[in-house]
Amino acid sequence: MNVRSLRSNANVENLRKQAKQLLKQFKSNDTKAVSRIRQYFNDETSIGLARVQLVLAREYGFDS
Repeated sequence: MNVRSLRSNANVENLRKQAKQLLKQFKSNDTKAVSRIRQYFNDETSIGLARVQLVLAREYGFDS
């Protein structure tokens, strides 16, 4: 798994937008988004914004 780097100008609002965009892509069955989320969660019926935010946090190297 690759760890992504946070930009020096990263802020909470930007990260929220990233999470919402990833969730939107996941719900539209975008293969890249689905594979990113499946790395952490197998049960696709329980995927919501909080879980997508956790996926992003882990991709940036945070535990939670």
